[in-house]
Amino acid sequence: MYRTGMARRSILTVALVVALAIGIAMAIAAFRQGDTSAPVPPAVPAVAPETAAQRGVFAAEEPARLLAEGRWPGLPVRMPDKGRTAADLPDLVPPPQSFEQAPLRVMFRQYEELPEAQRALAARLVAQRLTECLVHKNIEEAQLQRHAEEAYLQWLEGRNSMTTLMQPTVALRAIDQAYSVDASQWMDDWIAKQRRMHRLCDGTATGSFDERWPELQRWRQRAAELGDLESKFERAWTLFLLDTNSGDATRLVELKHEALQLVDEMLEMRYAPVLLVLAGYADHGYFQLPDTDLHRAYLEAYARISANPSRSSWRWHSFPVAALDNWLVGFDRNREAYIRALSSQRLERIQRWADAIESWPDRQNR
Repeated sequence: MYRTGMARRSILTVALVVALAIGIAMAIAAFRQGDTSAPVPPAVPAVAPETAAQRGVFAAEEPARLLAEGRWPGLPVRMPDKGRTAADLPDLVPPPQSFEQAPLRVMFRQYEELPEAQRALAARLVAQRLTECLVHKNIEEAQLQRHAEEAYLQWLEGRNSMTTLMQPTVALRAIDQAYSVDASQWMDDWIAKQRRMHRLCDGTATGSFDERWPELQRWRQRAAELGDLESKFERAWTLFLLDTNSGDATRLVELKHEALQLVDEMLEMRYAPVLLVLAGYADHGYFQLPDTDLHRAYLEAYARISANPSRSSWRWHSFPVAALDNWLVGFDRNREAYIRALSSQRLERIQRWADAIESWPDRQNR
C-alpha cells in the first residue's frame, strides 16, 4: 500500500517536474509572479531546415551498429556498455510512511536518523515536497475564501481557453462538464488542499524562486547519487533549468559533465525515461545545435516503447509510466502534420533511428 502511495505521489510530482521542464521560461516567469497554474505543453517545434549537425552521426546508415558502439546521436562522447544490469542497482528501502506525511521541517530532522538503505528514497521524497512547496502560496486563513473564488474563476477560464483547441462537439461537452462542477465543493476542496500544503510546507525556506531552487536540486542530486533512478531522470532534465543563462562558463561545464554521467548511468540500466532527456537535450541544443529531427526520433522511439513496454528491453523499474504521458501530448497531436512537412529522406532517417533505439537489445541477445 505504501509503495502504491509513493507511485501515485510520483505521478503528481513528476507531472509538475515535466511541466517545469517543458515550459522553462514560462514556468520560471510564472512562479516568480506567483502564478500557480501549470503551463500547457507547447506544440512540437516547427520543421526547421536541416543543419550540418544532422549530417553527423545522426545521418549514418547503420544506427544499430553505432548504438552498440556507444555512439548516441546528440551526445559529444561515447557511452560504451559497461555490462551493468538491474542487479547492480542498490537495494533501496522506503522510509516509514510517517516520514512522507510529516511537515518539511520534521523531514529535514528525521532524515539524518534514517538507516542508509532508506536515504535515497527519503531524499527523493524531500525533493518532491520542495517541488510542491515551490508553487505553494502561503495564504492567511482570513483570505482563503477570496483566493478560492479567484482560483475557481481562473480554473473556469483555463478550461474555456482549452476548448479553442478542440473540435466543436468535444468543446461543448468539455464546457458542459466544467460548468456542471459544484462551485462550492470545488472551492472547499481548494481550501482544504491549501491548509494541507500549509502544514506540509512548514520549514520551507523563504525567498524567491531563484533562491529556493538550489535547495531542491541539492536534495534531488543526493537521491540520484544514492542510486534512485527516478531522481537521476529528474536531475538530468532539470539540470540546466536556471544555469544556462547564468553566464558562468565553468558552472556550465560542470553541469554538462554531470548530465553525461547521469545519462550514461540510465542507459546502462536500459531506463526508458532517459530517451525523454535525450529528446530534450536535442531540442534545446545543450550539446550541439538544436535538432528537431533528432528530438523527434527520440520521442518516436519512446512513444513506441511506452505503448508496448513488455516487448522491449527498455525498462521503467519502479518509475510509474503514466507519470510521463504529458511528454507525448504535443507529439501525438502534431505527428501527422510534422511528417507531411518532412522530406522523405529526413523522415526515413528519423524512422531508422527510432527503429534502432526501440529494438536496442538486451545484453544476453547481443
